[in-house]
Amino acid sequence: MRYGLLLVLVLIPACGSGTKVVSETWQATYLQGARIGHTHTRVTESGGVLTLTRTIRLTVKRYGSVLPIEIEQTCTERPDGSVLTLGLNQSLGKDKQTSMTARIEGKKLFIKTGPAERRIDWDDSCLGLYAQEQAFARNKSKPGDTFRLSTFELSAELPLGLKVTLKPAEEVDRLVLKGDVLQREKVSLVRAEIVSDKLWIGGKETQLPPKTVWLDDEGQVIREQFEFPGLGMVTQYTTSKEAATHEAIAPDLLPDLGMNIMIPLNKEIANPYETQQAIYRIKADVEGGAPFVQDDRQQIKLPLGKTFELWVQSVRGPGDRSAKVPSGKEFAEFIEPNRFIDSDNERIKTLARTIVGDEKQPYEMAIKLEKGVHDRMQFDAGVGFPPASQTAREFRGDCRQHALLLAALLRASGIPSRTALGVIYTREPGKGPVFAFHMWTEAYVGGRWLALDAIQGKGFVGATHLTMVHHSWAGTQTLAPLLPIAGVLGKLKIEVTQSR
Repeated sequence: MRYGLLLVLVLIPACGSGTKVVSETWQATYLQGARIGHTHTRVTESGGVLTLTRTIRLTVKRYGSVLPIEIEQTCTERPDGSVLTLGLNQSLGKDKQTSMTARIEGKKLFIKTGPAERRIDWDDSCLGLYAQEQAFARNKSKPGDTFRLSTFELSAELPLGLKVTLKPAEEVDRLVLKGDVLQREKVSLVRAEIVSDKLWIGGKETQLPPKTVWLDDEGQVIREQFEFPGLGMVTQYTTSKEAATHEAIAPDLLPDLGMNIMIPLNKEIANPYETQQAIYRIKADVEGGAPFVQDDRQQIKLPLGKTFELWVQSVRGPGDRSAKVPSGKEFAEFIEPNRFIDSDNERIKTLARTIVGDEKQPYEMAIKLEKGVHDRMQFDAGVGFPPASQTAREFRGDCRQHALLLAALLRASGIPSRTALGVIYTREPGKGPVFAFHMWTEAYVGGRWLALDAIQGKGFVGATHLTMVHHSWAGTQTLAPLLPIAGVLGKLKIEVTQSR
């Protein structure tokens, strides 16, 4: 059962001879009424093993740049729904984003990315993707029924429980192609509401948006809908191949993800990136407390329900130069290379040496590296999410590529690093002052974390960077560290009360 924004993407070799096709479906996908792509799902059987292969092709717009997304998802499973293999393959823009395979052996899941393989516990209550698709038919579900399902989200490397509640039939639209005209016709379908359990990612509790599906008399999904946080409603129609691929994508009609999730402010801030201190009054319509970290830069004050004040100060300078980097295992994640911050790459190490030169002091090295990235990079919002070594070759990207490249160069120079994700003050034509979602870097120098932003290249950040999530990117092959942000899109109101 596909679940909204969590793109569970899997890849294994194609079926050999002696297979038979069990089912084949096509879906057309719309966002706020604008066509953004389609999904093709094919299920085959061979030797008592079912293989579901799903191909998803979408087009999204981000800060004016149109990005194609291509996903292949596959699951092999037994007829009882027990999973044998999983995998993941995704491309964003021109970049191959993720490639993972996984196999289940007993109570363990072995996940492989490139030559590296790691092992985690497997929850055998997790059903295969085809079993999830057929759950309504197998359960002979009817209005008033409630049941639970378990799936495994490979993108987050976590099991996820789903609560399903069936409601009475209602009249909705479905998509059909009549001649050369794509039409929506009314049909009566049973409504089913799906709510996920909460996930813990990077120390943050994350709740995915609920999803609604509509079923025909045989328990097959004909229509599904979920909210894309901060952007609008996604609707998918099960239809024919001709209808699913009939309309072309119109870039001018696509909602802009980057622009639509900006948070308007009550007033401007003078010299925002030079601010020493600022106080914000924030209302967060989310569960689980204020979605902002507390550290040397920012503190939560005067909490009253979902409203609180965030006090932010600009931390500048190295702190105690004699302080040593912690040597415990809990700090290793900020020093060691990983999939996205591949600081052991030769290109990264060479670039770091070139920028740093003869400098030996960690603080001065960090400042040089920030400026080195700032001076070399060309801003491009159309880049996907490649590892830092690819950015070091192309020197193109937005705040994400700036942040990860700087983090990798810092680690290659012996300086612990992590990324910070949150919002930054800016002005947009026609919108006035806003907070926009942004990523930057933090370096551990002088016994404390120092925020640096290679987009700005100033050697510090002002009190207009508000941090929601820190992450080392250790142990992840996907964009799961970004998921906590999905839960706050469209749910924040921010007022500036003081700044200087």
